[in-house]
Amino acid sequence: MTKKRKGFYEGMYILSAALSDDSRKKALEKITDGIAQKSVQELWKEYHLHEDLIRFITMRVEKVPETLEFQPLKIQG
Repeated sequence: MTKKRKGFYEGMYILSAALSDDSRKKALEKITDGIAQKSVQELWKEYHLHEDLIRFITMRVEKVPETLEFQPLKIQG
């Protein structure tokens, strides 16, 4: 019997700007590998120990949209 999912999760991550391209790629791989293998609670605990991860947010959503569309920014002047 398959397990029914109760929801999907969307996440946003801010990595340290001081990282080189190679280091940034490795940090992102560490995050994406963890997403595929661990629960959300395990990830949150690990994120607090990840020195290159400055901020993160994870939200539960009912449906994951195919595309994200934002309103254009207004130029003040």
